[in-house]
Amino acid sequence: MFRKKRGLSQSKLAEKLACSSNNDSVGREHISRWERGERIPNPYWRDWLGRVLNVPRDQLEHAAVVSRQVRVLRQIERELLVERCSQ
Repeated sequence: MFRKKRGLSQSKLAEKLACSSNNDSVGREHISRWERGERIPNPYWRDWLGRVLNVPRDQLEHAAVVSRQVRVLRQIERELLVERCSQ
């Protein structure tokens, strides 16, 4: 959401993060996984995301908490579906 509002592609955001942080271990694939909810950026990358996207850190921390909760709920949902199908 923040990335798109700033008109950045996933690749461009990864490039900006790498340049700003002097850490080229982040790539478009990381951004994609974060956006799909498969992974949650760690505090180090949340700090850099805040700087690059000009988003307050507390907003990114809140988004990480919500993402974790959604992941737990999806896991519970999958388990209930498996249980229901096996009956």
